[in-house]
Amino acid sequence: MSRFLIVLAISGLCAGAASAGTKTYHVNVPEKVVVGSAELKPGPYRMKLEDNSAVFIGEDAKQGVVARVEVTTESKKFERTEVRISRGSGDSERMTGIDLGGTKLKLVFPN
Repeated sequence: MSRFLIVLAISGLCAGAASAGTKTYHVNVPEKVVVGSAELKPGPYRMKLEDNSAVFIGEDAKQGVVARVEVTTESKKFERTEVRISRGSGDSERMTGIDLGGTKLKLVFPN
């Protein structure tokens, strides 16, 4: 009986550790944008939320682009992922936020 309880306890710990992992989201950047202090080229990215940061990892990149982010929760889920871009004066567009489809998470990137 004690062997069964030990196996059950270890299984529970492993399951808890697996669910505590960082969630990855898929974001398509439609055009060249500045996020934080870095520039993202157009294309698909994997994005991870870590503390107060969003880490963007492109398909060909080994290293991610890190940007400070504020995460808020809305009352209902977003139907699709939308990247919000500010078109200010000058040549650069700035990513101001992302609504994550299938979640209630709204990301805001401060300037």
